Amino acid sequence: TYLHLQGLGTPKPGRDAVRAGHPERMEVIFREHMTSDRAVVELAQARTLTRERRVCLLCFERDHNTCHRRLVAEMISAETGQGIVHLTA
Repeated sequence: TYLHLQGLGTPKPGRDAVRAGHPERMEVIFREHMTSDRAVVELAQARTLTRERRVCLLCFERDHNTCHRRLVAEMISAETGQGIVHLTA
């Protein structure tokens, strides 16, 4: 089953920062974004899903080190204690 939690995506300024070679700026922008009502609700939804089944976070960004999905995974793991496995090609 695929579930699009759009509120957990990176805002355009964050995507632009990564493309410009500044992932550290993306992280600041993304963490601020994650305080929005929608992001808070959808992160809680994602946490609930991870307690019920295996979950895979998807994004166009290839490198998890410069991607918001790493941050989302860490936020979920901090609450649930579940491990994180980064899948690579």
